[in-house]
Amino acid sequence: MTATQTQLRGGTSSQCDAMTPAAREMVIDTTNKRPRVGDGATGGGIPIPTIADIQKNATTYAAAGGTADALTFAITPVPAAWVAGMTGKFKATATNTTSVTGTITGLAGTKTFKKMTAGAMANLGGGDIFNGGCYDWFYDGTNLVITSTLDQGGGLVSVSQGDLNTSTGTGNFPNYATSGNGAFIFIGTSAIGSSYASYIAKSDDSSATQFTYALANSADLLTLPGGQYGFYPQTRETVSGANTTTSYQQRYVTSSPPYDLGDGVVGGFIFVMVNPAGEVISSYVADVPPWAYNGPTDIRATKKCPVTGKKYRKIMVERSFDEIMDGAAMIYEDQEITNAVKNADMGLIPHPFGNVLPDHTVVLLNPMDNRLSDLLAYQNAGGGEDILSALISGKITVDNIALEGRKGPPGVMQARMKFKYSRK
Repeated sequence: MTATQTQLRGGTSSQCDAMTPAAREMVIDTTNKRPRVGDGATGGGIPIPTIADIQKNATTYAAAGGTADALTFAITPVPAAWVAGMTGKFKATATNTTSVTGTITGLAGTKTFKKMTAGAMANLGGGDIFNGGCYDWFYDGTNLVITSTLDQGGGLVSVSQGDLNTSTGTGNFPNYATSGNGAFIFIGTSAIGSSYASYIAKSDDSSATQFTYALANSADLLTLPGGQYGFYPQTRETVSGANTTTSYQQRYVTSSPPYDLGDGVVGGFIFVMVNPAGEVISSYVADVPPWAYNGPTDIRATKKCPVTGKKYRKIMVERSFDEIMDGAAMIYEDQEITNAVKNADMGLIPHPFGNVLPDHTVVLLNPMDNRLSDLLAYQNAGGGEDILSALISGKITVDNIALEGRKGPPGVMQARMKFKYSRK
């Protein structure tokens, strides 16, 4: 018996587009090797995905066109309308610089891309989409929500040992003859706060031995704003003389400099405490501020973008107590460590001196001074005590006129730094 051949109507993709197949009529798109079914009204018919379409996500995937911040997607076939629940995938061909929009070629309407940040929807920021990254999106009826990336981390990679910075903080504080003790706060992570800092201490008074920092009783605790604590170091024998000082150093690991207090990137931090006579009696020199690693906000970076260099921390999406009791899963997301995050605890720990006597003044030497970076490099190379001595002896002086309009820690005066033997 001779086989019977049945041939359906069809043609190239453009020829099929020009047809309006009758209800229940099947036509074949020979360009895309895809059948289309008619309803008597839809031009070109309604495409039916093949197994090959499904395997290569042909109906949802597109390499991004347009510009870095205004993406276009050529999806075949073009959806009839924007409908909540639509999904898609794309590969970026450029790194975005600001918020991002998306358009499907042939479909009216431009939509804004959003991301979930701290439990709320937000526009994308520069570097959220990077060149070569692969992304999934979900249309929620209003916006295109980025739901995941190829590596489930926004294109981010883990922070490695080479991404960490080892810094040194150097400070000193007065020893009062009445007690033999001076007060200070550890800058960076400390023995009672974390596990990174190593601690070296010595007195510049030859009659005193090195001091310990063991807490003997609750009176040794130094209460700070916001419930934070520092503590008093205890000398093993009373330091003689009313105006001697004790210096200390600490080394700590950081992962998120540089710092910007709102006026631009700073070169470092030199805090001094001045007595009523205008003398510097205590100081601290470091490339990170006291609020950075002592407050409740965790600014340690766990990931970074390999393109932009931006660093991110892992935070938990907020859940209510009832949700947790009902067994809700803990969800974490990556949040960029912005200057706002790094300075979140500035109001809690505005300076490293703890409780300051009413007639004493805390001053932050101009953090925008371009000489600070050289001083901090010298300090990290082991010259911290020289800087402290220069502050105590007056080789580095503090201008008594406050810098107006500067952003920084509350209650802390900012002033110019002067060198005694320099014209600057």
